[in-house]
Amino acid sequence: MIFDLGSIPDWLTAIGAFLALIFARAAARAAQRTNQQQAAQLQQLEAAEQRREEVQRQRQAENLAFWVALIGEDEYRPAIRIMNANRNPLYECTLYCISPMGAASITLNVVEPNVEPRIIQRFTERVRQLFSDGADFLALMDNNDMLVSGTFRDAANHWWYRATDGGLYRRNSRAEVQELCQLDLAQHEFASN
Repeated sequence: MIFDLGSIPDWLTAIGAFLALIFARAAARAAQRTNQQQAAQLQQLEAAEQRREEVQRQRQAENLAFWVALIGEDEYRPAIRIMNANRNPLYECTLYCISPMGAASITLNVVEPNVEPRIIQRFTERVRQLFSDGADFLALMDNNDMLVSGTFRDAANHWWYRATDGGLYRRNSRAEVQELCQLDLAQHEFASN
C-alpha cells in the first residue's frame, strides 16, 4: 500500500495554515484579556467618577449650616441663623427647633447662597414665643436643651437631613429624610413634652 502524503508545498501550506490558526487563537485570547482589562479600567473610572460626584454632593450639603445663637447685650435671646455657602440655592429646607418648652418648625422654599450667616427672622420669632419671660437661654444652650435640625433638597435633587448632633445624612426621598428627622427628634427626653 502506498500512501500519498502530498508534496512539500502541500505540507508547507498545511503547516502555515495550522500556525495561522495557533496565532489567531493567541491573538483572540490577547484581545479578550485586553478587553477584560479595559472593562475593569472602565469600571474603576466609573466608580471613581461616582465617588467624585458623591463627594461633590456631600460638599454641597455640608455648605448649608443652621444653628441657634444667643444675641443681645443686656438680655440674651435665641436667634436661628442660616448660611448657604454654595454657589447654588438649596430647596424645601424645613428647620426644626426643639427644647423642653416646645418645638417649632419652618419651611423655606429656597435658601439662596449667602456667605454671611443671616437670622431667619420669622423662625426666630416662633422660637422665642416658645419661652416664657425670664427663660435662662444660657442654661438651655449649656445643657444642650435647645436643638436645631433640618431637611433640605440640593440642586441635584438629593434629599439631606442635618441631625441635632450636626450629622449629615443623604436619603432618596423627602419621606425618608422626614422619617429620619422624627427618629432623631424623638430621642431627646424633652421632645415628647
